[in-house]
Amino acid sequence: MPPMPQFGQPGLLNARNLIAGGIAVAVVVVAWLGLRSMFAEAPPPPPPPPEPVVEAAPEAEAPPEPEEPEEVEPPWPFVLVAAEEIFAGDLLTPDLVEWRMWRHEINLDNALERNADILDRVLGAAVKLPIKANTPIYRDRIVRPGFPGYITAALAPGHRAVPVQVDGATASAGIVHPGDTVDLTLVYAQGAGGSQTLSALGPVAQVIVSNVRVLAIGSNVLRMRTSGMDGAMQSPPPEPPSGNIYTLEVTPRDADRIALGATTGQLRVNLRPTTSLPEDLDHRSLVGIEEVMRPPSLPPDPQVEAAQVRIIRGPGRSDTVLVAVEEEAPSS
Repeated sequence: MPPMPQFGQPGLLNARNLIAGGIAVAVVVVAWLGLRSMFAEAPPPPPPPPEPVVEAAPEAEAPPEPEEPEEVEPPWPFVLVAAEEIFAGDLLTPDLVEWRMWRHEINLDNALERNADILDRVLGAAVKLPIKANTPIYRDRIVRPGFPGYITAALAPGHRAVPVQVDGATASAGIVHPGDTVDLTLVYAQGAGGSQTLSALGPVAQVIVSNVRVLAIGSNVLRMRTSGMDGAMQSPPPEPPSGNIYTLEVTPRDADRIALGATTGQLRVNLRPTTSLPEDLDHRSLVGIEEVMRPPSLPPDPQVEAAQVRIIRGPGRSDTVLVAVEEEAPSS
């Protein structure tokens, strides 16, 4: 067994020195590490925890603005309109009216709105009040044939409707229709009181009213006429009117002549042509029986003398007649 080293021996001192040196080194290292940690820069602070994200409640969507509706053109009505100015007393004819879309305010209860048969029922109606061009034709401004007030509406301004009883031959012939123009002849007996002329012995005839329109014959009133070949082919001809009462459109002066003539003699109707010559418009000369038959041969009376007398009946009209002049008997 080797001997134990004694205290103070060089080998034992070296070992102790090594241990102490190691401890010292460890202490130095630890101290150095501690000092280093003390003097070293502080580490950056940890980042703050993230704020909790609060999800915002979804905003309520605003209601969509209503879209402006497209302007739709209203269904404008088609109404009957005057194609030109129509006067009171005129009869509605196809050339006076037309259908037109009316884009203005209108009373459809009074206007004539287009349908299948309205035009056929309106044509021929008489206009009671004037209608301006390009304006609607209202129901209260016209009256249809056969309805009360038709003759009144069909009268021309300033005229009268006068019924006249005509002879049976004219009535039965059926050649006169409402709307025709006629002359009215008065046949009457002329009293003479001793005159030897045929005018004094027989009847005379004279036109007292000329170129007047027939408004009605009996119950057949004036209606619109369709002229031309097209109108003639569209419908059969009307039946001849019956009746011997003719309603004529005359002036107030002619109405007085007719009233006086009806109490004096017999009235005859003469149909006039559509167009007349200027000299035929007012033919009112007196026609005596001497233009129909030759005067009779009368025995001369020595006590009776004839004197010529000229009768002036108006401007440019005069007659020359013979008037018997009896000689006065000589006084005893």
